[in-house]
Amino acid sequence: MVGLALAGGCGPDSAPDVDDSAISPTPWDYSEEPGTPSRTAAEIEALLPEALVTLRAVDPGLLFDVYDQLVDAGDERCPDVHPAAHRFGWGGACTARTGWSYDGRAESLHLVETEEVHGHGDMDIFATITGPDGAVMVSNGSSVWTEATADGERGFDGYVVGTFAWSGASGAGTWLAGGTSATLWIKSGDDGAGARWLWLDGGVSTADAGLAVAAEGLRLNSAATGADCPTEPAGALRLRFTDGEVYRVAFDGAAEPTQPAADCDGCGTVTFNDEALGTACLDASPLLDWEGRPW
Repeated sequence: MVGLALAGGCGPDSAPDVDDSAISPTPWDYSEEPGTPSRTAAEIEALLPEALVTLRAVDPGLLFDVYDQLVDAGDERCPDVHPAAHRFGWGGACTARTGWSYDGRAESLHLVETEEVHGHGDMDIFATITGPDGAVMVSNGSSVWTEATADGERGFDGYVVGTFAWSGASGAGTWLAGGTSATLWIKSGDDGAGARWLWLDGGVSTADAGLAVAAEGLRLNSAATGADCPTEPAGALRLRFTDGEVYRVAFDGAAEPTQPAADCDGCGTVTFNDEALGTACLDASPLLDWEGRPW
């Protein structure tokens, strides 16, 4: 490729000599030993409650509620909402007579409660929405979710992928305040009589935290589901710090209530670069501290 480019510009007789060694790729050197961890298992254990709060905070329904509120704040021409396949969308830049400004594009469908489907959302949004008071929503991503009752169990199934932030009053104290990046899949079930479970997979990081959290098939089943270990989740948590260090805590609970847990002490094994550092214990009850839906 280099030779062709030079020949095209200078002619075959004037092309300079090329030192092939300067452009030849060299294999990645894997011989360097991984760094030693700067944190202990006890320090990781102390951060696990915060990790659960970060993961549990991401409610996809809130994103849709805020978006609907901000689109309704415009006027009949700005944003110019129109049908787009099975959703409603708008695109471009405009300022409404109400003082709200819209720039970007979005398509969304948000259904309210029916007899069996308690809610559904489907959104792609890459836009900035600014209020007359200076409050700003910046969204770049997608979300799809459904809440429905089937076979006596009210369930939630959905995901959030992207970066979202909203500085307005309705975002205060929520996962949208300050900005959150997420690639998170959420599933849950609740029979209304105490049999409840929650499953999380994927990661979340916030703009004001020095910690990114990821769940690896993290699931907890309540005692009413028949689980023999309702205090320890299945799966793992990963904590990544701004210095690049990543720690993993693998738990011993069972993914399904019908399966026996490998252990039931509420503790997981902490590893760094696959090397065990010790154990970290977790009160996992906040995973099931809800009714109907996980928020």
